[in-house]
Amino acid sequence: MIEMQLKGRSQEEPGLALERAASLLDMVAAGARPDYTSIRGELAEAYRSAGLLDMSNFIEATS
Repeated sequence: MIEMQLKGRSQEEPGLALERAASLLDMVAAGARPDYTSIRGELAEAYRSAGLLDMSNFIEATS
């Protein structure tokens, strides 16, 4: 039972992290956040949480 809960949670967390990343990008596009630079740290963390380390590193490396 615990194993099943951990499996479900591990699959859910990357999905939530990707939703958070998409939401951040949507906020910039809609003008709710000033610009891409203002979300870079949060966006990189969201991608890192989703297991997308290359994407996270790319976002952090570009300035």
